[in-house]
Amino acid sequence: MGEHYGPRAESFRFTDIWQLHLYFWRGVFRVGSECFEVSPEMVSLLPPGSEVTWQFPQGKCDHYFIHFRLPGKRRLKAIPTVIPVRSHYDLINRLVSFIVSDHRADPFAAEIALWSLLFQLAELQTDHGFKILPGPVETARTLMDSELSTGIDALQVAKQTGYSRSQLNRLYREHTGQTLAVYLAAQRLSLAKELLAHSNLTIGQVARRIGIHDPNVFNKFIRRHLGVAPRELRCQQAPRSPAAPGCAAT
Repeated sequence: MGEHYGPRAESFRFTDIWQLHLYFWRGVFRVGSECFEVSPEMVSLLPPGSEVTWQFPQGKCDHYFIHFRLPGKRRLKAIPTVIPVRSHYDLINRLVSFIVSDHRADPFAAEIALWSLLFQLAELQTDHGFKILPGPVETARTLMDSELSTGIDALQVAKQTGYSRSQLNRLYREHTGQTLAVYLAAQRLSLAKELLAHSNLTIGQVARRIGIHDPNVFNKFIRRHLGVAPRELRCQQAPRSPAAPGCAAT
C-alpha cells in the first residue's frame, strides 16, 4: 500500500518496470505533457520509462501499487492509460489485494493473479473504447466546476494543473472556444440566476455560493452581465413564487 500526504507533488521514473495503481483518492498526475485525472475505483497503468509527477491533494492519499516486468526483452510501445473499473471494482480490488499481500509467500499464485488482472483490465479498456481520462482541458473544467464557491480564478486553475496561465488558456480556448475567465464568469452567472430564482438564500449567500465574497463586487458582476441588480433579477425571475428575501408578495 502506498501512502502519501498532500498537498505536494512527487515525481518518479522507472526505466524497466510497469506501474499499476488502484486509487482510493481523487487527484491528478502528469506524464510528460499529458494530464490524467484519477479517483476511487480507477486503475492507472504506466509503461516502463514513464516519468510521472503526482499532484497529491490535501490529506492522506492511499493507493495499491504493483510494479512488474513483462517477460522478454522486446520493448512494447504503450501509452499511459487510466481505466474506470466501476462495477468490476470488487474483483479488481480482490486481485490487487492478493498480489500485494501474497507475492512474497506465493509468487507463482501472485503471477497467475497478475495475468488475470491484466486480462480483466484489457477487457475493460475494450468496453470503454480505450479511454484516456481527461487531459489538462478537462482537468481545468473539473476544478472550476467543483471549486467555484472558493472564488477560484484562472491563475489558481493553472497552478493546480501544472501549467502557466497563458499555456492553459491557449489549450482551453483551442478545445472549447472560451478562455478560463469567460467559462468561470458564465458558470457563476448561471448558478447565480438559478439560486436567485429558485432558492430562499439571501443576496449575500448567493454571492458566496458562486465565489464572490464582496456584495458590491457581486452587484457589479450581475449588473455588468444582465443589466439589473441582483434583487431586481430575483423579483423578475420569480414573480409568482412565494415571496423571496427582498421581494414583496403580489
